[in-house]
Amino acid sequence: MIRRVILSVLVTVIFHELNIHCFSSGCRPAPKVLILSLDGFRADYLSPDLTPFLYSLSRKGSVGTRMKPMFVTKTFPNHLSIATGLYEESHGMIANNFYDPVFKETFDYNNTESRWWDNGVGLPIWIANEVVASRDYCPRYSGVLEWPGGGSQYSNHLPQYHRVTSIFSVPSLPETFDQGLEWAKNPKKPANLLVLYHNQPDFKSHDFGPFSSEVKSLVREIDRNVKDFYHQLDRSGLLQGLNMLIISDHGLGEVPRKNLVILSQVVDPSLYFVSGDPPIYGINPKPGQADKVYQKLKEFSRKGSIRVYKKYEIPEMFHYRNNRRVMPIIVMAEEGYGLCKNEADARRRYYMPIFGEHGYDNRAPSMRPLFIAVGPAFREGFVYKEEFENIDIYPLLCKLLDISTDKLHFNGTLSRIKTILKE
Repeated sequence: MIRRVILSVLVTVIFHELNIHCFSSGCRPAPKVLILSLDGFRADYLSPDLTPFLYSLSRKGSVGTRMKPMFVTKTFPNHLSIATGLYEESHGMIANNFYDPVFKETFDYNNTESRWWDNGVGLPIWIANEVVASRDYCPRYSGVLEWPGGGSQYSNHLPQYHRVTSIFSVPSLPETFDQGLEWAKNPKKPANLLVLYHNQPDFKSHDFGPFSSEVKSLVREIDRNVKDFYHQLDRSGLLQGLNMLIISDHGLGEVPRKNLVILSQVVDPSLYFVSGDPPIYGINPKPGQADKVYQKLKEFSRKGSIRVYKKYEIPEMFHYRNNRRVMPIIVMAEEGYGLCKNEADARRRYYMPIFGEHGYDNRAPSMRPLFIAVGPAFREGFVYKEEFENIDIYPLLCKLLDISTDKLHFNGTLSRIKTILKE
């Protein structure tokens, strides 16, 4: 609580002094950065045949072939990790929905209350851009469109421009781009940082599988949309000096419906409380039932379709165990398998012979997300084949935006990714 108050006061003071300084003296234009996240866009979708424009764009800049998402490989946790540079156990958004034992409430997708998102430790890049910038620059403005967490206050601040509705009802990609252009071209307060999110191809991949004809057709359409947007940026003069990241939060794996595990058939659901999304759940056994629930799950796991951990057993490499919101037992499907709560959930979610899923071990190749970096700061025609983590994007963004990281708290490191930058 003390750290939260100190950070809030510091941000308010910096914001106030920065505006006084910049309106009363000459100042430099702020660096321009755009980050676009395409939910569930696998790294291996990038190819001359499937995504000709994105592929050609990657040849103009740098592409990272081995970016690792955070565990769990879910949308909300990973977008907050990218935005803050924090592990999921550090920022507390541990799943797309979860139970908080202190609030005694369950978080759902549409909740923008600050108490769920802001833990008083880190600042999202869109807030840091506006309030932690050097006094040599003119006032900065961030535009955040549909990015999970973008409509919530951090240290009592919202970005200048923000629109966050529901992950299920985001605008089309052309509409997203139009809104971003409007913010960037505002004559009085132009956004120098655009943070844009689109929920495809994730949604369609869940229904039909990541390699279905339906998804491939959608990926080609996304490629055309990005091409049109790139040319719009060029025609409007916004492309000059712009550094652009086109990324995704995770990949998707292909799962045959016959590999679906139904949790209620493994353990009597009256013995526990469950939270989370398929294919990974947090299990809170009822009093006196912990050993029975764990042993039942452990016995079933020997078949090779699921993995089970007590909270203290969660591998340290996942950076996931040290948060109150993580339940006493974690059960997750192995890659190639699905896991859902009960039969009704299975009928509602999984009605095709093949479906797509994510949430698996973040080392799995199928979970590997897209990473393209293009602009004056990046090496041209460079393929970066070393592994790095998506939390490393945060210090990279700070570098691009010339934001001092001295007083910012994050887990990522620029050293793992700085090779993509020009000398």
